[in-house]
Parts: sequence; structure tokens; C-alpha cells
Amino acid sequence: MVYDADESYGFAMTSKGEHATANAGFAVVLDGKAPTEYSYTVTVDGGPAILSLDETGRVTVKNADGSVANVIGAAWAVDDAGNQVPTRYEVDGSTLTQHVNHAGAQYPVVADPALECDGVFCTIMYTRSETKTIASSLTTAATLLAAGCTALGGAIAGVVCGVGASYAVDQANAALNAGKCVGLRALIYVPISTTHIVHEPCRS
Repeated sequence: MVYDADESYGFAMTSKGEHATANAGFAVVLDGKAPTEYSYTVTVDGGPAILSLDETGRVTVKNADGSVANVIGAAWAVDDAGNQVPTRYEVDGSTLTQHVNHAGAQYPVVADPALECDGVFCTIMYTRSETKTIASSLTTAATLLAAGCTALGGAIAGVVCGVGASYAVDQANAALNAGKCVGLRALIYVPISTTHIVHEPCRS
């Protein structure tokens, strides 16, 4: 469903159903008159969330007790030609604001604060640049894998990183050859959650 907030922008929403696997929402920028800021109030268990923006651009979502409930992936925005649009997050209490610098873009532009954990999995997706970095050497792959595992560990207690650097390098090259990016995914509800590599379309 598409909700028109204004003539120059709107929000596209999906829901669980026959052809959808998870709830999702997207800001859709229709022309140059649209705002460059889109704010969302985040709640956990009916109360305001505690949001924390880290150096990777991801946002940790905690409940009132300080327990991690989810992670919001780094900001991304893409125009109608598939070009990346400059974007970033800002947090203020339980409000997440995505800044989208869409001037000069080919409209419409789609921007999405995406949750990294759904009801079954948590997934940390790497950007195209990060995927290229992983593909370039064992050392850089190990560094980015460690950062991804740390992020997953914030959302899934006791997560075990079961991916080696050499395997990650191979997978990153395979993903790039297919025009995709790599990510780390872990199943939530098991005694010991082990990560595995996934290939998905690049967001940024």
C-alpha cells in the first residue's frame, strides 16, 4: 500500500502475507520539492525505545531495561536509475531521522530504515564498498567479519561466528560477480546461534 503524505513524497508499506515475508516500510521521494528529513518514532513493547547510533551508521534499539531488541541497518537510499543517494541517520531519544540529500537525483528516490532482525533471523548486510573490501584480502575480511559478529552479538546473546576469512573472501567475490553484496545471518531461537553468509542485492 502507498500512503501519500504530500504531493512530493509518500510512504510505501508492505505486510506479511502470501507474497511478503516481513513487514517493511519505505519513504518514497517523488520530486525535488520533497523534504530531506524523514523521522520515525521507535517503540519496544509499547514504550519508547532507546536508540544508539554507532560508527558504522547502524542504530541499536534497546528497551527501557537496556536490553537490545533489534538493530536498524545503516541508512540507504536509491534513485530510479539505481544510483546511491547520500543519506545518514540522526537519533534523538526514541526518534530516528533519516536525512536524504536527493537534489539532482532521478525520481522517485526510495529510502528505508531497515530492521536487521525479524521474527526468525538477524542479518547484518555489508555495503558494496564493504563487500569489495572483504573480497580484497584475508586481513580486511577478518576485520569486517569481526565487526559484523559484534553487531549480531548485540542482538543475539551468545552468537558464534562460524565463518572463516578465506570463505568470506570467496563468497564476497562470488556476490560481486552476481552484482550483489554479502551479509552475515544468524538464526535467533536456538541454544547456540551460528552465522552464515548470504548474498542479497546491495542497498548502498
